[in-house]
Parts: sequence; C-alpha cells; structure tokens
Amino acid sequence: MTSQEDEKVSLDQGSQDVVSKDQIADDSTRLDSRPQTWYDKVTLFLTKWGVETNGIDPIPPENRTDTKMFQMFFVWFSANMNVLALGTGAAGPAFFGLGTSQCLIILTIVDLLSCVVPAYFAVFGPKLGTRSMVTARFSFGYYGAIIPSALTVFSMQGFLILNCIIGGQTLASVSGHLDDTLGIVIIGLISLAVSHFIHAAFI
Repeated sequence: MTSQEDEKVSLDQGSQDVVSKDQIADDSTRLDSRPQTWYDKVTLFLTKWGVETNGIDPIPPENRTDTKMFQMFFVWFSANMNVLALGTGAAGPAFFGLGTSQCLIILTIVDLLSCVVPAYFAVFGPKLGTRSMVTARFSFGYYGAIIPSALTVFSMQGFLILNCIIGGQTLASVSGHLDDTLGIVIIGLISLAVSHFIHAAFI
C-alpha cells in the first residue's frame, strides 16, 4: 500500500471518528432536551430549596465532601433539647424523690449504655455512604431489615407526636390567643419546615 493510500485511509478513519463524536454529541443533546417527568421537575425544585432528595440511595464517594463533624452535635442536640426531654429529666425529682446530681448521673449512664451500640454502627455510614436502616440489610438481609426499620419508624413517630403535642400545649399555656390544637399545628409546621429546608444552611 502506497503512502497516498495510507493517508486516504487515515483521513477516512478520522472523518469517521469526527462523525461518531458528532453523533454522540447530538444524542446527548437530544437526551438532555427531552421533556422531564413530573417527578424530575419536583425533585429539581425541592433540591433548589435545599430539601434532601437522595432518599436511601447510596451516596457515591465523590459526593461525600462534607467534613463538618460538629454538625452531628447540632442535629442531635436540637432533637433532644426540647420540652419532652426536659419533662423526662424532671420525672426524677417529681416522682422518685431524686436530686439534680442523681438525675444527671442516671441520665449519663443510661445514655452511654443505650447509645454505644448505635454509635458503633453509625461509623459505617461515612464508609458505605448509606443510612443506618439501609446498612442493616448487610446483617439482617433485605426482608429482615424491615423489622428494625419499622420499629425505628414507629418509635420516631411516637417521639415526634409527643413533641408536637407537648410543644403545642406549651404554646397554648403561655398565649391567651391559642388553644392546644392550633399550638400543635404551629409546632408541626415549624418542625416540618426546619427538617426539610434547614439542610441547605449546612452545605
């Protein structure tokens, strides 16, 4: 084969490469310009407002960029520093005749004993990029993890319901214009807004 023929073959191959790249670009543009479903539109809208939309899908390693460990303190502190927790701590002096120091010691010991196991399993979250209930599938299986997940949902719902009720009653007790029902609705709406949109403030 002569040098001219070699050049012609290389030019033909180069033109084919260009065509294939142009076709790929056209295909990608056509895919990007296709109409979005209502689910995609809602997800995009919620993401712009800082709502967590990832769900239970594993987070890829390249997206695990948040290294602010102090955020976990504020998450758990804000969740437990409420009227319900104060009422639980006040049960010692009110019903069992315990002093403040005794209540603090009991609460500290119980918290350490009850939190050490969940805290140990929580370290797998940053390594695997999954939530605790999803990580439980490695131990219990797909269907077996439904049991602890359901128990967690029921316990958290009870915790949140009691917080809304007690918070609403507290608002009604300090205001002459609110009743218990309206106070509960206000606390519920504030909790919903904070839990959905405060995520954007920590990014």
